[in-house]
Amino acid sequence: GYHHNPFDAKKALESFDPKKDVVIIGTRKTAIDVSLRLFTEEKLEGKVTMVSHNGLMPSIYAKQFINQPLQYLHDYIGSVDGQLSLDALLPLFWKELSNVQGTNVTLASVAKSYKDISALDWLNQQIEECDRTLKPWQQVLVSIFPLIPTIWRRLSVTDQETFLKKYYSLFMAYAAGFPQDAAKEVRKLIEEDRLDVRGGLTKISATEDGQFEVQFENGDNLTTSQLFNATGAGYDISSLPVYRNMCEQGLIVAH
Repeated sequence: GYHHNPFDAKKALESFDPKKDVVIIGTRKTAIDVSLRLFTEEKLEGKVTMVSHNGLMPSIYAKQFINQPLQYLHDYIGSVDGQLSLDALLPLFWKELSNVQGTNVTLASVAKSYKDISALDWLNQQIEECDRTLKPWQQVLVSIFPLIPTIWRRLSVTDQETFLKKYYSLFMAYAAGFPQDAAKEVRKLIEEDRLDVRGGLTKISATEDGQFEVQFENGDNLTTSQLFNATGAGYDISSLPVYRNMCEQGLIVAH
């Protein structure tokens, strides 16, 4: 069946058949968490295919994080009264990355989708980089995170829409990483042909016999009876222990 909220494990796995293949919508952290849980805790014997539009997996966290002061974004944000401009922020963002990497980093120079790099090559590249460096570019992204609420509030609605449409997914793939140990588990599953990661997702539709047909932009399609939506943390806060406890203590309320 279709499992909309994989975080509600009991409900999501009521009709789960470990002998059948699984398709997971999403290729970032939530999808990886669900995949590993199906293999380790639910003893999945079938194959998992994770699918998304760009097919890009998350980056892998450096072995340690260091304070990386920003050289340009702080100055710009502090010098502007009122609304900020996405057109002004983006060049400064790339300038911050270029400064710590010691080379010119641009949107054109980074992997943006499965068309640029395969999932296995991406994992190998990221793991090797973790072993070799502290990933200075990742340290910059960590330093930017505290600024995001301020930047977001001060962008126009048009700039917010542009960011969500053109840059959000790519930014999160690089900024929201996952641990190297988990990355090595995922790599092993791919090498054993138990896990596949595919980009180019265009459409998912239900068939009359209760299956789900997954279509890709190259014309390929696959059919599954077990479909998990792993595109985010879900919308029911009662399924997340931290938020559920906060509600019970009266610390937060629905609005």
